[in-house]
Amino acid sequence: MVAGYIEQFFGAVASVTTVVGIVPQIYKAYKTRSMGDVSTAMLVNYFLCSVSWLVYGVVTNSTYVAVSNVICVVTSIISLYQKRKYGKKHTEPR
Repeated sequence: MVAGYIEQFFGAVASVTTVVGIVPQIYKAYKTRSMGDVSTAMLVNYFLCSVSWLVYGVVTNSTYVAVSNVICVVTSIISLYQKRKYGKKHTEPR
């Protein structure tokens, strides 16, 4: 019984921290219109990791894993879009 509560607690913590992890970058990119210093490889890795965890969560019927990674897939798609749109560094006119 205690193990179930521990699993739920850490599942909730993992869900929140995973989702919150990329949101500040999305907000910063939106405000600055810049993603030049953000690694494309990191964003692709985040996307693939989120998709993998989503599949795992669905297969194992883990609600916390599945729900948090649906949100992570969406935020990673937003980040990849921002990278494509704002990826080139803006240079100051001379």
